[in-house]
Amino acid sequence: MSEFYAYDNHHRDRARVHRSECPWCNHGQGVQGGSSGANDQWHGPFDSAEDAYARVSNRSNVGYCAFCRPQDQEAPTR
Repeated sequence: MSEFYAYDNHHRDRARVHRSECPWCNHGQGVQGGSSGANDQWHGPFDSAEDAYARVSNRSNVGYCAFCRPQDQEAPTR
């Protein structure tokens, strides 16, 4: 069962929800090994994509990662 993370970019007022195993998420470490703190932050883990989405729902541009598709019941097969 997947865990979920929310990537929150304060500077761009944008957030994306990811599965923990997504290469863009990397279990909340991202592709650069963590958050910068000044411009972005990873939140999680969460038990559901909906909980992760709720955590960042105050951003003007919130969505789900197009690569790992956390809104789907099962992870996509690659």
